[in-house]
Formats: sequence, C-alpha cells, structure tokens
Amino acid sequence: MPLRVVVSVEVDLMIGSVGEDVPVSVLVNTVADLVGETFRPIVGSAGVIYEGERPDGWVWVKEERGDAGPFISHPYALDIRLREPEDELPLLEGVYRALVDSGNYKVILFVDDNCIRGSHFDCKDW
Repeated sequence: MPLRVVVSVEVDLMIGSVGEDVPVSVLVNTVADLVGETFRPIVGSAGVIYEGERPDGWVWVKEERGDAGPFISHPYALDIRLREPEDELPLLEGVYRALVDSGNYKVILFVDDNCIRGSHFDCKDW
C-alpha cells in the first residue's frame, strides 16, 4: 500500500466589519451558514469562543482584539481544524470570498501565520 504524506498547515482568517461594527452573533450566524454548522458559545477565561463541530472537524470564531495593526480593524478570528488538512484551505478560501463579496466584512487570509490575501489590508504591512 502506498504511503500518503499529508503536510499540515495552519489556515486562519482575521475578520472585521466594513462600516459599523457587525455584532459577533451576526458574524457567527453568517459563518455557520457558510460552513454548514451551528455554533455554540463556550465561555472561558479568555472570553467567549464560538465552536462549530462538523462531521470532518471543528471551526471556531473568537474575538482577538488588539491595539496594533490589523488587530484593531479585524478583531475576530476564524480557525479551522479538519481531519483532512488539505480540505482546510479550500473551505476557508470559500468563506473568505463569501464574506468579502457580501460587502459587510473585511477579511485577511493567513497560512502558517503568513498573510496571503487581504480584502482591505495590504499583506506587505504584516
């Protein structure tokens, strides 16, 4: 039987609102519709994380506000971990495109903590 080598990468989105702040509940519901899951809030010492369990893995939306760079304008993070890591990037690219196309969100796509694409952020500034 041939060996299958899977290279795991970390794929994430940073998300902010275009215009007035969109409540996190609206963002979570939008992401839930895009990934086909419902999310449940988990309250912890770091705040609330919204977790969505999929048959093939998990998706999380969490607030990661900061006082510098894109953390100011993109205060939410979308993280994903799937059983088949090669499925993560295509899924998040679809979410990225749908959020940007809605006109309500500005989004940055990261792969292994490297800025790959930003709808309202120049990755050269990362």
